Amino acid sequence: MTDLQFSVEPPLSGTEVEQIVGSLERLRATFRWKAGGLDAHGLDTRIGASTLTLGQLLKHLA
Repeated sequence: MTDLQFSVEPPLSGTEVEQIVGSLERLRATFRWKAGGLDAHGLDTRIGASTLTLGQLLKHLA
């Protein structure tokens, strides 16, 4: 992903809903950018002491 595609920023002004939706879109874009090249084994990886895998987190964010 290029910097242009990654530049999803929440609005600086707007309603509370627009701010929340913008923040969620940015978080989703960041996660998609970081996890985009992972295979099934990578998505099944657990991070630290958590029982949540990257694939489960991706499903949750969807």
